[in-house]
Amino acid sequence: MGALVRKEFTVYFKNPTGWFTLCVYTLIAGVCFVFSVINNNTTSMYTFFSLYLYIANLVFVSLLSFKFFSEEKKNGTDKLWTTSPVSLYTVVLSKFVSAFCLFFFGSLVNILYALILGMFGDFDVSTFVVQYIGVLLLGAAMISVAVFISTFTEHQISTVAAVFGTLLFMYIIGAVSKYLPSWLGTALESISLYSRYGDFALGILSLAPIVFYVSITAVFLFLSVRMLEKRRWE
Repeated sequence: MGALVRKEFTVYFKNPTGWFTLCVYTLIAGVCFVFSVINNNTTSMYTFFSLYLYIANLVFVSLLSFKFFSEEKKNGTDKLWTTSPVSLYTVVLSKFVSAFCLFFFGSLVNILYALILGMFGDFDVSTFVVQYIGVLLLGAAMISVAVFISTFTEHQISTVAAVFGTLLFMYIIGAVSKYLPSWLGTALESISLYSRYGDFALGILSLAPIVFYVSITAVFLFLSVRMLEKRRWE
């Protein structure tokens, strides 16, 4: 799988996609940092991590989504992995891992912001570490959702729009669920990517949110493999 991951990762930088996505993420994260931290004259990054960074991650993952399977289906290169002896688990994981690596490199800019705050005031490093872990787990879950959605269509713009809409929906349902009947609110709460992110934003490292994000990631990667297997047999 290592060779496939390296191939997928280098593809991001052989065209403007990788560089453009990193630039967009850095710009959005920088603007959010100024509005949520600098303008409020605080060293707390709670608001930055709890609200603004989700939006930055949403845009980042949406822009990457068309590179997963939609582009290959449009170009016809998907026939290579649907007819080859390579395991579909390997194909899906290589797409996921390469995208997560790019997400990880993009998210490193948040460490720069933490260093800036540490230079000019009291800064809780342990809280930041937990917040950063939360961002990575959230990013992994969002990427897995995007990989799954990209298996449905060869239209790249449709994929980006569908990923953006789905991840936005998985963000707002946490707030909307409290106004719905209890049974429906509980059901929607169970698929909200944002509702379990609060502990991380507060600097609380607990097992339940970790298990949730790892489970979401695993489930959507599994569903992606099932979709590709269906296409292979067709």
